[in-house]
Order: sequence, then structure tokens, then C-alpha cells
Amino acid sequence: MSPILDYTTKVPVSRTISQIQAKLVEHGARAVMMEYGDDGRIKALAFNVKMPNGELPIRLPINTASTLRVLQRQAANPEIPSGYAKDDHAYRVAWR
Repeated sequence: MSPILDYTTKVPVSRTISQIQAKLVEHGARAVMMEYGDDGRIKALAFNVKMPNGELPIRLPINTASTLRVLQRQAANPEIPSGYAKDDHAYRVAWR
């Protein structure tokens, strides 16, 4: 199995979110909203897209726990260095 895409990212989540929001707005999204988990981290982006019959709500969630499990499995194999199998890093990778 090949390593998870962008597993080496150092891009802060705030920058990734800004980039995603800019692309969404560029392509006609309206009412972009961030959903936060109990830990204060962004767990999803929600937005509306104008369609011929009205607005379509869309939600883009991430799953940091699943991303971390994949990184841990890949580090154990060893497909990637073990330093990448950490929770904060999994959060960055999940958003990339």
C-alpha cells in the first residue's frame, strides 16, 4: 500500500481551511461555515451551492481518528517514518 497522500504536510490547518474556503467562494459557494468538535478543532466545513432549483447544502467532514490509525499502521509497517503517526499531524493530513 502506498503512503497516505500528503502525509508529510507541514501546512497549518488554518491555512488549509483558508485555501478551501477561497476555492469554494471562487466556485460559487455561499454561507461557508466551520463546525467545531468538543476539542476545539474544526471537524467539518459546511456550505451552500446555488443550483437551478435553489441552494444545495454540502458538508465536508474529516475523520482525524481514522487518519491517525492509517498513519500508525503505515509507520508500523514501516512505510512512513514514525514521527508522522501523531494526533496533531493526523489533523493536518486529514484536512489536506
